[in-house]
Amino acid sequence: MGGRRRHGNAHRRRAYATRKECGIGRFMTERVRIEHDFECSEKAFWDTFLNTDYNNEMFCQRMKFPRWELSSFELTDDVMRRVVEVEPYVAELPMPIKKAIGESIRYREEGKLDRKTGSYSFRVVPSKLADKILISGKQFTQSLGERRCRRIFEAEVQIKIFGIGSLIEKNVVSDMRKSYDVGADFTHDYLRRHGIS
Repeated sequence: MGGRRRHGNAHRRRAYATRKECGIGRFMTERVRIEHDFECSEKAFWDTFLNTDYNNEMFCQRMKFPRWELSSFELTDDVMRRVVEVEPYVAELPMPIKKAIGESIRYREEGKLDRKTGSYSFRVVPSKLADKILISGKQFTQSLGERRCRRIFEAEVQIKIFGIGSLIEKNVVSDMRKSYDVGADFTHDYLRRHGIS
């Protein structure tokens, strides 16, 4: 659940990435921000975000993920915490990346949703090179009216692999943009089909 405008004003994307020097400049951080507008309230968006059927249909059916499995879930009035085991669909990787991380990608997403502020923070823990691949971020919503809201996704990607870190970072950010575009299209369709506003 990432610039052209589709579905009129209902679907709006803004995305950009910047690079920031870290430490003495050996490694850089790629930052990305992606925005989409939805024809529903903030509450309806987050209720949908927590819906297991929505997530399974989006990730496993629409995005063709081999695995999207909720392994831990805790929900209170104020906070939701979850851990998701993920194996995303991956197209052909550039050879330098394939040599570094292998043929497939698996990771664990550890997330926390503050239900009062409408802010979801997360970090990604890859199954390989976890000390060299650092990905974290947040997504939050802004009200655009009674039944409209904007979802904003921000992430930082740092790959500490000398020589190809920048290449992998750009690949990760590109995949994020594509995935959030597909996810936004699916979410619009899901909201319409289920009469959610």
